[in-house]
Amino acid sequence: MKQVIRDLLDLHLVEVRIETLESFLGSVPARESELASERAAAQGEVDRRREELHQAREELKRKERSLGDGEEKLRQLQVKLNQVKTNKEYEAALKEIEDQRRANGVLEEEILLLLDQVESAERAERELLAGWEDKVREFEARESELASLSGKAGRELEERKVARDKLLSALAPELTRQFEKIRKAKGRALVRADQEVCHGCHRRLPPQLYNEVLKGERALTCPNCERFLVHSESELEDGLLELEP
Repeated sequence: MKQVIRDLLDLHLVEVRIETLESFLGSVPARESELASERAAAQGEVDRRREELHQAREELKRKERSLGDGEEKLRQLQVKLNQVKTNKEYEAALKEIEDQRRANGVLEEEILLLLDQVESAERAERELLAGWEDKVREFEARESELASLSGKAGRELEERKVARDKLLSALAPELTRQFEKIRKAKGRALVRADQEVCHGCHRRLPPQLYNEVLKGERALTCPNCERFLVHSESELEDGLLELEP
């Protein structure tokens, strides 16, 4: 393979890697936002469970105070019953006592329900908090890994850009202009040719042109899509590795 073909291939691989790195770095803000949203949602669930438990406990205290007030009122009504002097007053006192007993009974039932709610909320909180520290560590690890990959990708991108500039400067000016023109217009300036087919536009190549591509002695382009042609499948794919956190 002639050096000019080797240079074009190296330039292509660098361009592909730059594209991959820029794509990854462009996705980082969205990934960070997604992680932050996941963490906020998890924290929100913990806060919600705690608030539910707090509210249930406060409501239980309020009902217990109301029941205490009701029991005190019932005692006062019973004392009052012993002090009435007429049948009418007696009947009215009995009715007040009965009404208060019913009210106290309702409060007792509500308190029993609230005790169940508090117990259920406490159990849910314990289960959630049991794995919360592990969950926090998981979020921190994912955030740290993304930051590390982002930094690594940023540094590699700068290195690849320097390498691209060196490769471009090594090419003949006319070839450099042609490469850049094709890349800007087509996305990829160099494609594989195999079995007499251009893998850029999938058109069949003239047999003579394909034979010249196989020799690799000079830079040749597809007559249809105008991309540079090279017969080297594995090397063309080397630059397509993706970064994943």
